[in-house]
Amino acid sequence: MSTSNDTSKSVKRGVSVSATLDATNNWGSSNAAMHPRTESLKAEPSLLTLYESASIHDLNGVNVRLQINNAALIKTHESRINKFTRLKQLTEAAKQKDPQSDTITITTNGGEELVDDFLKMFKLLDASLIDQPKHEPNVLVSAARIAAPNAYQYDALYQYCLEKLKELSLNSMERIRVARALNITDWEKDALTELFGRKEMITRDEANTLGMNTYWEIATEREIRNGSKLEGVLQELKDKTKEVRDQTKDIPPRGVFRMLALEILGLLVQIMGCLVEESWLAASVVYMIWMW
Repeated sequence: MSTSNDTSKSVKRGVSVSATLDATNNWGSSNAAMHPRTESLKAEPSLLTLYESASIHDLNGVNVRLQINNAALIKTHESRINKFTRLKQLTEAAKQKDPQSDTITITTNGGEELVDDFLKMFKLLDASLIDQPKHEPNVLVSAARIAAPNAYQYDALYQYCLEKLKELSLNSMERIRVARALNITDWEKDALTELFGRKEMITRDEANTLGMNTYWEIATEREIRNGSKLEGVLQELKDKTKEVRDQTKDIPPRGVFRMLALEILGLLVQIMGCLVEESWLAASVVYMIWMW
């Protein structure tokens, strides 16, 4: 069925009732934003709308028409969305306006990603429990954002998505992206702690993702940690020197020198490791100095 025919028939029957729910783009605002903005999960807006520009996705149901951002129309069953507290409120409000109607239209607005998030969320709900598919992180993130307490409120689905995300083997940067998409500060802190101790340098792309403030925080923490480690090694060098001196009072000078040199060599390897953060390179440098 075309968009124009679908629209005209609905108008003629007089059975479409709209209830509008506006959502903001600021996930962490005091106004309980309905949908967060993210950089990792962008959806290209459709070139069609409901009135000569809406894309239509028929999900095997026609008693509810979910219009999103005037950019897409999703047809579905009332039972599939009634577990979302806010969507249920919209359907009930629409039915009260026209209780005899077999088809109702509800409208919700939000960020650019809202249409894509809804489609991914329905994809997750359609997955067979028997097949137990492995969900992609972006599907779980989209479904979690739709089901979140400050969005459309389906707690069981929200918790399910979080548990599945925890089970995935994601690196530190991927976990930071997920944490920011869902506004979960504890997840981001844990991932940042891993970056503090990571030997590899932060890449340019990672720095752009992290942002200047977070990148500066990581660089500062790494500098502090390496400085503390170096101070500890130097103190150990002093202690070892004194220990060797006390233990070798009766040993010939050549033997004392060799013992002390070996102790110092081991500590130099640690010092070089602190400075260049690559123990194999540090060992090679010290070995060449020793042979020379």
